[in-house]
Amino acid sequence: MTMTMTIDEIVSQRNAAVAAHESGHAVVARSLGVDVVRASAKLRAAGVVTRWRRADRLVGDIMRKSCLVALAGPAAEAVAIGRIEDGAARADERNAMSYALRLLLDEQDVQNDAELNDDHRAQARALVGLLRARAAALVADNWPAILATAAALADGQILTGSEVDTLMAEQKP
Repeated sequence: MTMTMTIDEIVSQRNAAVAAHESGHAVVARSLGVDVVRASAKLRAAGVVTRWRRADRLVGDIMRKSCLVALAGPAAEAVAIGRIEDGAARADERNAMSYALRLLLDEQDVQNDAELNDDHRAQARALVGLLRARAAALVADNWPAILATAAALADGQILTGSEVDTLMAEQKP
């Protein structure tokens, strides 16, 4: 006999997925030293808003961290509910690919986006694949903090970066 989920169960699971997804972004950003302005799991909210400090001068470092932060949301969602929903994950994947392309073009001193070619795209896809594995490892390393942050976000809170830091600190052994 197949059991179907009730609407409340579906909504609850979807809320858990969104909260885990946004928590993954926020906690991994903070673990990488990226400032978090705020984190939210509310519909039509900005999700996680990050800010780069003036000291973050190396384009390559910023692009790598940005890519990891983008990929951490779907990785956390996959751990939380066993799969990745399409919407936000697709946008995160596009963002990660954009960061990887920017990084590669900068490293290869490509001055004009018109010089972008299929080889660059293939290299960027390969880099995103490597960084996806690193993002999954960062999610695993920070899972207790991601759960704590997701619980707060699932309750409808909008967290500041310092509140995310506090939740992370409470989860350290």
